[in-house]
Amino acid sequence: MTAGAVFTGLGYATGAIVFWLLARRRGLRADHTVLLAVVTFVCGIVGAKVTQAFVQGAAPTALDPSAGGRALLGGILAGWIGFEAVKAKLGLKSSLGDAVAPALAAGEAVGRIGCFLNPCCLGGPFDGPWSVHQGGCDRHPAQLYSAAFAAALTIGLLAVRNRTPYPGASFHVYLAVWGLGRFGQEFFRDRDHLLGPFGAMQLASLQTALAGAAFLIVHTVRRRRSLEPVE
Repeated sequence: MTAGAVFTGLGYATGAIVFWLLARRRGLRADHTVLLAVVTFVCGIVGAKVTQAFVQGAAPTALDPSAGGRALLGGILAGWIGFEAVKAKLGLKSSLGDAVAPALAAGEAVGRIGCFLNPCCLGGPFDGPWSVHQGGCDRHPAQLYSAAFAAALTIGLLAVRNRTPYPGASFHVYLAVWGLGRFGQEFFRDRDHLLGPFGAMQLASLQTALAGAAFLIVHTVRRRRSLEPVE
């Protein structure tokens, strides 16, 4: 097993551990925590690989956490669907977004090191003092940029998780901030140009950011209205 595969697998493990710790701190039963983590893990991998196959127009290499080239947005969407399905089946009413969001960010922070070592998710051409030679030329170490951003996002989410305007708001914060961050990071990656200077992933990440911001605004307004005294 290569070092890249090890770090990619560690990324999944890190996300699962962070979720376990935060969910248990919120009082979720151990068996429910395990079931949610496992189903989300499997759905995330399958969703990422299916997205990868759709984008590349070819069959995915493998449905396992050590294979490179996952499509993160597809994984997040499929994992979220699986997560919500299990929550409904278990009859869980409380939001767990404040546990899910830091877990996603922490997992990416470690997993992106695996992308750097694989190497995959290459940066754009760059001739500078911190450039790396990958894919036949000198490039931005874009994977490490992503790892640093995800680590900072993890710290931020952990810092504000008890100060959000409503339970589960951390997940919507994650969507908004991650989307904006990924939009900016794409300028340093080897990307397509679907619409002028912008690539397909930039448009998708911008939509993710807007969706997260919209959720934040709507839920915050609803929360404030529900807390207003009735005259």
